[in-house]
Amino acid sequence: MSSSESDNESWEDWGEEGDSVQNKTLCLFCNEVCPSTDLALEHCKSAHNFDLELQRKVWSLDFYSTIKLINYIRTYDKKETDEKIWTKIKFFSDITPSSFSDDKFLKPTIEDDPLLFSLSDNDQFENDSDDESGGQEGSSSIPSLYDNLTIEQLKERLFIAEKRASIAEQRCEELAQALTESRDLLNRTFESDQKLKIESDSDSDNDSPREVNGSKYYFDSYSHYGIHLEMLHDKVRTEGYQDSMYLHKDLFKDKIILDIGCGTGILSMFAAKSGAKMVIGIDNSDIIENAQKIVKLNHLEDVITLIKGKVEQVTLPIEKVDIIVSEWMGYFLLFESMLDTVLFARDKWLDKNGKLFPHNATLILTAIDDEEYFEDNVQFWDQVYGFNMSVMKPHTLSEPMVCVVPPKFIISDSYKVLDIDISTATKQSLDFSSNFCLNITTDSTTCHAIVGYFDVAFPTFNQDKKPEAFEPGQGFSTSPTETPTHWKQTVFFLETPLRNLMKGDCLKGNINVSRNKRNFRNLDIFIEYWVESPEKNIKIEKKSQGYFLG
Repeated sequence: MSSSESDNESWEDWGEEGDSVQNKTLCLFCNEVCPSTDLALEHCKSAHNFDLELQRKVWSLDFYSTIKLINYIRTYDKKETDEKIWTKIKFFSDITPSSFSDDKFLKPTIEDDPLLFSLSDNDQFENDSDDESGGQEGSSSIPSLYDNLTIEQLKERLFIAEKRASIAEQRCEELAQALTESRDLLNRTFESDQKLKIESDSDSDNDSPREVNGSKYYFDSYSHYGIHLEMLHDKVRTEGYQDSMYLHKDLFKDKIILDIGCGTGILSMFAAKSGAKMVIGIDNSDIIENAQKIVKLNHLEDVITLIKGKVEQVTLPIEKVDIIVSEWMGYFLLFESMLDTVLFARDKWLDKNGKLFPHNATLILTAIDDEEYFEDNVQFWDQVYGFNMSVMKPHTLSEPMVCVVPPKFIISDSYKVLDIDISTATKQSLDFSSNFCLNITTDSTTCHAIVGYFDVAFPTFNQDKKPEAFEPGQGFSTSPTETPTHWKQTVFFLETPLRNLMKGDCLKGNINVSRNKRNFRNLDIFIEYWVESPEKNIKIEKKSQGYFLG
């Protein structure tokens, strides 16, 4: 393809995008706002049985008569009846072309009406002119356009022409700028992505183009120093892994360890210090270059081998490993979907008697009363420096808040909605739905939000029973009642707080969690909930809300 052809294609593509953005158009007959004039005309056809082009032909309307018709329709008194009946029968049985022949209808009813500017003054009208003149070129048809027009009429027509020209000129400038920015972005993306080859020979690595971009952002985010500093500062997390290895060195002695998402190499070094014969760390972010230096700096290069790449694509120097360690948990446990990669590695490389660190994870819900936060962050939009910005509320409510929840805000017991045995879990099982029941433990309280957190457990000598309270080396919790971690808690604020709850009431519901279709590392979460009294009577009717964690 030649560069000129490519440019033309790009301009056409951008033009289509520009139309959809710039020409939001109000329907002629109802309050529907369509993304473009074409879609508005299609809406008129499907919803109101009105075909503008067909009506032009039926009434033999020229360009200016069509403008009058549009402005006339927009001024017509719409009755609150069935719109299809009103449009087809009531409206068009009442009017004829003479109904809108007055030149006052040349003046737009709606300022900058995109439907008027989308009309072409040379399609219907010039066809009519060609019929009259035999299709010959020349200026003989020009007097018929303007001979009998007043100065005011000419001004109206000039206004329309100038406005259309101004919009077209502005759009061309915007499209040219957008095209330049697009080319620059494409060049930068191409240069930075040359090393990232997406192979199709792995069932687990079937990313769509949108997912590839999400993955690239994900791996790039772990190239930055700050996120690793935050994780290493998290003593609950880091010492939890350290204790799980140092206090169970008999499990690691002379074993081959695989560290998924090794980052700075801290877990690999814990494993090496616990007596591992070989440790293999894999990471697809640039931080691994510093990790290799850290390993050498600590004289562990004879034990630890670090590999840069995606787990689904790399080749290991051995066929099987004895233990897989990974800090794969994200906010709300499943955000970032790194567990998918651990399951892939488990199925491909873990020995049949091998172990996983951690080997179990649970996702848990509880309820909180936080009036101050609700007022400051949700009700806030009702009055912002004297202005009503309440349209922002739905956006605030649809985004879960990741923060540390003070234990004093908890007003219910907890309920486990997901229990993952990592030795048997499948990728598909991580999209889940679960009922829950949160028993209110405080009188005369209000529930402003449902909170999610997780626990993880490591293999111990008694793996059949998870301890109620973790001892060193057994696991850790991200509960609001425990020492805060960098995962904090995930808070789902309710659109309408549940007030006047009493001890013994039960906040019941269902939570549905699934990967986002556009970017599998993000989560779509849907919660239904209601309140029952101790007598099992419905105290608050069922409500539902959707959330996006991304």
